[in-house]
Amino acid sequence: MRDITTDSNVEISWRTFAGPHGDVYLSLLKQRCVKDGEEPTDAAVSKTLLIHLHRGIGYLAGRQDLRSIQNLIAITTE
Repeated sequence: MRDITTDSNVEISWRTFAGPHGDVYLSLLKQRCVKDGEEPTDAAVSKTLLIHLHRGIGYLAGRQDLRSIQNLIAITTE
């Protein structure tokens, strides 16, 4: 696996990021850690979330049809 550079100085609390479904998202992240053969420690969960976000952002950035917020909203209803 290659290293992911995180050079942002933006911090956000888990409650703000995950909203009212934070417990569900946390459980899913822990389940993914276990599936990947890792103990679901705070560090492993953080790493799993970072990888997931990086992959998703890369996927969206690579889409040629996303040139505006309206395009992004439109694909959420596909």
